[in-house]
Amino acid sequence: MKQSVYEEVKAGRASQLPAAFSDTKIATLQTKLDELKANLEKLDLKYGQEHPLIVEAKLQIKSTEAQLESSRKALAAKVKGEYELAFRDEQSLVGLPSWVIFLETEDGRRLTVGHRSPVVGHLPWH
Repeated sequence: MKQSVYEEVKAGRASQLPAAFSDTKIATLQTKLDELKANLEKLDLKYGQEHPLIVEAKLQIKSTEAQLESSRKALAAKVKGEYELAFRDEQSLVGLPSWVIFLETEDGRRLTVGHRSPVVGHLPWH
């Protein structure tokens, strides 16, 4: 799962991630950028390129684009770090022997703890 999320972010498709993996700051910045661009189009119809409102709108767009890019890079770094940690954890398990310990509690419950997939619970004893 972490690998597929990492691949999406690496390919520049962070906006297509499921909500659980996405960054609300990126979504907010993208919405703001869309609104700024729509406003610039309206201003372009009324004023010339050198009008102060046009100049200000272009500066806001440029600033928002820079913030958006920075947030995307931060998300990519975070997801990459999580992926690499999960990958290292998985690799550390390769080649290790599997084992299981059976325990009996004072109240008579029988428990098992296994190496690769720890399971604790009641065991049916025949």
